[in-house]
Amino acid sequence: PFLARSLRDNDEEVRQTAAERLGGLGRPGIVPLTNALKDRDPGIRRAAVAGLAALGMPARYLLSRALHDPDTGVRLKAARAFREAGMTPEYSYDAFSYRSVLAGEKDLPVRG
Repeated sequence: PFLARSLRDNDEEVRQTAAERLGGLGRPGIVPLTNALKDRDPGIRRAAVAGLAALGMPARYLLSRALHDPDTGVRLKAARAFREAGMTPEYSYDAFSYRSVLAGEKDLPVRG
């Protein structure tokens, strides 16, 4: 709960640290991290991906969504999380984005 509340802090560094640490909570961190993926700041979204990566399989769907983020850094962090965990995206469109990100594509199609 304290970490989840910290995601609403005005200080970007506090929000970023909270997002990174929420993954250590396990499943209770999923909902706050889902919200952090919608943050206007790409640094917070990248931190949310790092937190989700710590959750592994339970966060697979959310990591797949991050593959379509408008920020290249978020997409790359999500693709690396899949690779490092030995997972692959569940759906073919996500798998295409995953491969494209890892291949170094910079202008992936972004779906809302």
